[in-house]
Amino acid sequence: MEILKLNGEGPSPRKLSSLNYIDGLHVLVVYGGRYDDNSRNQTFNDIYLLDLINLTWFSVKVYDGIIKARYEHCAVVSGNKIIVFGGMDDEMYIASDLYIITVGKSELIYK
Repeated sequence: MEILKLNGEGPSPRKLSSLNYIDGLHVLVVYGGRYDDNSRNQTFNDIYLLDLINLTWFSVKVYDGIIKARYEHCAVVSGNKIIVFGGMDDEMYIASDLYIITVGKSELIYK
């Protein structure tokens, strides 16, 4: 087994997040999740991309508003869009929240 050396700063440890693959951009997308079950306010609303060509992590900034932090949500990819539905926050189930996040090549600019 080979352990890959990844560049950049990836997401913090988490569980109950989503992981999807965007074929056209060759990236894995990690969204949301929570740190553990014993801590309140440890639910994430961040998005990280792992560029599989260069093995580099990127943190993605969402420009069109703030997505409520969530875990145990559903997420799928269609083209370069991530569709996120439902889940839970630190207090309760998130009713029928649905977000569509478009990821473009501009998110893959190396700094």
